[in-house]
Amino acid sequence: MSTGIVGRATATTLIGVHAHVVLIETVILPGLPHYSIIGLPDTAVSEARERLRASFSYVGLPWPRERVTINLSPSALPKTGTGLDVGLAIAILAAQGYKPLEDKVLALGELGLDGTIRPIRGVLPSVVAAQEQGFTTVIVPESNAGEAQLVKGIKVIPVAHLAQIAQWMGGGVEPTCSCSHQSSQQSVTTGKKIGDMADIYGQPDALFGAEVAAGGGHHILMIGSPGVGKSMIAQRMPDILPNLTDQQAIEVAIIRSIQGISSTHLDYRPPIAAPHHSASIASLIGGGSTIARPGAITSAHHGLLYCDEFSEFSPRAIQALREPLETGQIDIARCAAVVHFPARFQLVAATNPCPCGKRLDGAGACSCTSRDLRTYQTRLGGPVRDRIDVVIHLNRPTRADIQHGPTATTEQMRERVQQARQRQYTRQQTLNSQLSGTWLRAHTPLSSTMSKLFDTRLRSGQLSMRGMDRIMRLAWTVCDLAGHQHPTDDDLALAFSLRTALEE
Repeated sequence: MSTGIVGRATATTLIGVHAHVVLIETVILPGLPHYSIIGLPDTAVSEARERLRASFSYVGLPWPRERVTINLSPSALPKTGTGLDVGLAIAILAAQGYKPLEDKVLALGELGLDGTIRPIRGVLPSVVAAQEQGFTTVIVPESNAGEAQLVKGIKVIPVAHLAQIAQWMGGGVEPTCSCSHQSSQQSVTTGKKIGDMADIYGQPDALFGAEVAAGGGHHILMIGSPGVGKSMIAQRMPDILPNLTDQQAIEVAIIRSIQGISSTHLDYRPPIAAPHHSASIASLIGGGSTIARPGAITSAHHGLLYCDEFSEFSPRAIQALREPLETGQIDIARCAAVVHFPARFQLVAATNPCPCGKRLDGAGACSCTSRDLRTYQTRLGGPVRDRIDVVIHLNRPTRADIQHGPTATTEQMRERVQQARQRQYTRQQTLNSQLSGTWLRAHTPLSSTMSKLFDTRLRSGQLSMRGMDRIMRLAWTVCDLAGHQHPTDDDLALAFSLRTALEE
C-alpha cells in the first residue's frame, strides 16, 4: 500500500580503501508493481531486488505491490557490492510505516535468501568513515562484529538475521549479540620467525646494506649468484623492523578488510608481500575489470615488498613500480572514477647478476654473451634503477668467511634500526627515505671535497638530481646508525658506495 512516506537509511560504498557514506531513500507510489534503483548502482546493487524480495517472503514481511523507487545519494558516486542490502531493507520497511531508525545509525551487510545477514568486505573502513562523520551506531553482520569493534567510540550492533531488525523497527527491543566477539589492539605477530641473521655467514656488506635499508626505509637491490644468501637476508628483514604505530596498524587492517581478511585484533608487525616473478601487472599494482582491487604493493603498505628474481619480472611490471616507489601510492583509472591505493612499501629486490647466474663467480664461470648481459641488465630499466637506494653485490663466501662466524644477530640489528628510526622521528617526524630535496639541501653540510664529487657526477650524467637526493638520504641513515649529529664525509662516501654499486 502506498504510504507517501520516504523511508531512509544509511550505508557505505567502497572506492579504493575509503568508504563513502550513502543515503538510501525509498518511496512507494501508486502504480503497477515495479522496483527501480537510481544513483549509479552496479550489477550487485541492482540484483539486491531479488535478494530482498526472497528474504522478505521468507521472514514473513510484506513486500510492496506498487511502484518502489530507491534513490542512492550522492547520485554521482558509483555504488558497488552487496553491503547495501541491509540498508535497502531498512529503507523499504521504513517506507511501509515501520519505525525508522535514528539518523546517526549506519547499516552494513549482505542479505541471504533466507534473511540471514552475511559478512562483507570493508567493514573496518566503513566504521571508520561512520565515526569520522559523526555516526553513533553501526549495524554490522555478526561475523564482522569483532572487526567493527576495533574502532573505539562508536556503538556496534551485530545482527544475524533480518527478523531481528524487523522486530526492532516494529517496536521491539534492540538486537543483542549472542556471539562473544572481543576485539584487541594488542600486538600480534603474523606467521612465525623464519630464522636469525646470525645464520648468514660471509656477507657482512650485505647485512650492513640491509641494516641501512631497514634503518631509513630505503629500497634495496641484492645482486648475487644463486645460493649466496639473498633470499635468506630478505626473509629475515621483517624481523629487524620495529613495530607499526597505531595509525599504521589501522591502515594495514583497513587494507586487509578490503581484501576480505577480517580480524579481531590489530597486527603491529610490518606486512610482507612476495609476488612471483610471473605476476601480472594487475596483481602487482592492483586493478580489475570493473571494481579496482588492491595489488601486492598495497598489501605491503608500511611493510616490505619482496621481489625475488627481480630481473625476471616483465618489463611492464617493473616499470609499473615507478610511480609508487616515488609517491607511496598508485592511481588506477576506471571509467567511473580514479581509485587511489596506498603503497608506502619498502622494496627488497633480489636478482642474479646475469642469465646464467655465474658472472660474479670468477673469470670463465659465466657463459653469457655480451648481448645477453645487456638485455638482462636493461630489464631493470633506468627510471626504476634510479629509485633504488641501496645496491649490494653478494659474492660466494669462502671457508675462512664461514669460520669467522656470524656478523650480527637479528636482535642486535633490530635494536640499532629502532634507535636510528627514533632519531629520525625526533628530528624530522618522518623516515629519512621520505625527506624532501629542499630539506636535504638545507640541512646536509657538504665539505669542498664532497661538493666537487657531486658536481663531477652531476655534470658527467653519472648522477641525477634524484640520485643526489637519495645519496643524501642514505647518508643521514648511515649517520643515524653511527650516532652522529650530521653526516660526515665518511658517511657520505659510504652512501655513495651503497648507491652506485649498480653501475659497477
